[in-house]
Parts: sequence; C-alpha cells; structure tokens
Amino acid sequence: MTTSDTHMNVDSKTKEEEGLKLNKPKPFTGKREELKKFLLDIKLYVYIKDKSFKSDAEKIAFTLSFMNEGDAAAWNEQFMEKALSTTPPNLGTWTQFLTDLNDAFKPYDAPGDALEEMKTLRVGNNSIDEHIAKFKMLVTRSGLGTTSPAVIDYFRETLNIPLQRQILSLAIPPATLDEWYTWASRLDNNF
Repeated sequence: MTTSDTHMNVDSKTKEEEGLKLNKPKPFTGKREELKKFLLDIKLYVYIKDKSFKSDAEKIAFTLSFMNEGDAAAWNEQFMEKALSTTPPNLGTWTQFLTDLNDAFKPYDAPGDALEEMKTLRVGNNSIDEHIAKFKMLVTRSGLGTTSPAVIDYFRETLNIPLQRQILSLAIPPATLDEWYTWASRLDNNF
C-alpha cells in the first residue's frame, strides 16, 4: 500500500466518523419570539449529533454556550450560579432544563400576537407564495385552525383589492382556506 492509499483510507475513515455536517444553532438573545426556532434548532442538532453528547450536562452546556447576549445571558448566569453552588455541580436533567428555558422565555401571548400580525399582514413586495407561507405560519401560531371563517376572511384581507376581486368573481368562489391559497397563487402568478 502506498502512502497516498494510506492517506485516502485515513481521510475516508475520518469523514465517516464525523458524520453529517450541520450548522450550529444561531445564538439566542432572549427575544421571546425567537425561542421556538432556537429550541427546534438545538433539539435537532442534539438529536442528530447524539453520540457527541454523553450526558444531559453536555447537552445543557452546549445550549448555554449559545446564550451569551441580552436577557438570555442574564438567565444563563443565574442558571449557572445555582447549578454551580452545589458540590458536585448539578445542571439537572435535559428535560427539566428545556422546561425551565421554555417557561422563562415563552412568548406572553403567542396566539394573540400571531392573530394581530395576521390582521395587519399584506402581500406588499413579497411573492404570493412567500405571503401564503407566512400566513400559514401565523395560522399555526394563532391556534385558530384552517377551517375558521375568520381565518379565511383574514387571508382575503391580506390580498390586494384587484386580486380579491378576481377571486370573488370566479364562477365558484373558494370556500376553504386551501382553495383561497390555490386561487390566489394561480391568479397572481398568471397576472
């Protein structure tokens, strides 16, 4: 076996051992509206890289390493002071840590905030497909569901007047939110 063959075997073994490359989560500053995304990113990273984390303490320390600014930094400091005040230090369980973090930073009124944003949302400079995706996200956050007549009305109001008129002028106007999405996308893209 040549030196280059040996080098290739070492390189391929190293790549296999490293596994899937993931971007690390973005730092969390304590903004309540960013908590859900932060936790989803952390949980996915920890799940995929599970073999890298040998204990709950390592998962917690990893998460805390992304909480060094704003209100999150203050929470991190309080958490660490409490955890390190015992001998041996006790960071607690991963499940309890996630619960405590969620309790500390969950939005005050996520459904109400989503509903308010839904009421003021307009297509603007976004494509209709981007607009529909944003509206779908707000519907999920609001907890209202897709069958509510109010949600259908909110969506209609987010569209510009000419597009609303085109949709309402159809031989059979849409009755469901999904039909509104389909017609809005179809007619706007044709326009």
